[in-house]
Amino acid sequence: MLFVVQQGSPMMPTLNLLPWREWRQKRRNRQFLLQLAAVLMVALLILGAAGRWVQGAIEVQEGRNALLREQITELDGRIAEVHRLRQRRDASLAQIDAIQFLETQRTTVVRIFDALANTLPDGVHYRAVERKGDVLALTGVATSGADVAALIRNLQGSATFAETRLISIEEAKNGTAFSGAARVFHLTTVRVAPCMVERDAALASPASAQPCRQMAENHSHH
Repeated sequence: MLFVVQQGSPMMPTLNLLPWREWRQKRRNRQFLLQLAAVLMVALLILGAAGRWVQGAIEVQEGRNALLREQITELDGRIAEVHRLRQRRDASLAQIDAIQFLETQRTTVVRIFDALANTLPDGVHYRAVERKGDVLALTGVATSGADVAALIRNLQGSATFAETRLISIEEAKNGTAFSGAARVFHLTTVRVAPCMVERDAALASPASAQPCRQMAENHSHH
């Protein structure tokens, strides 16, 4: 402390407070800076913790995304495998249908030729047999017109054929296997579907129509 004596006044002590005020101001500034530093440090700690939390959340989400991508890839592989299996199934079914069709055609051809042989009377032989769908075009040679008429009756009476029509009949030229008044004929006949034959047979035996019924059911399913 300093005592200041002023001239012309009675001697009395005076107190100088300037240094104390400066010290208090510096102390306040130092406390403010410390508080500010503490606040900044706390803010940095909070920001760091928040950053670590956000980074952890991002890593967790990235892990989930990677797992989802793996599962999606696996599902895509399974879908592709199912598609391949379906293609194989369709190809197998197509092969089965083709085999069944060929088997049916073979059976049909055998049945047609058996019926043609069974309905062929003596004195008649075929030169050509052409098939267009269910229609058969028959060309042959007969010893007489009566033999051609017998052939037509036999075809119409067969369970395999229907609607037999004579297209033409003419005298055979030389070179045929028959002597005398041989005739060359052209006729058409319609093959009766197997189910129609079974339907007629069902009138006598209902069990005989079962294959036809199964074929119809299979056709409806397809």
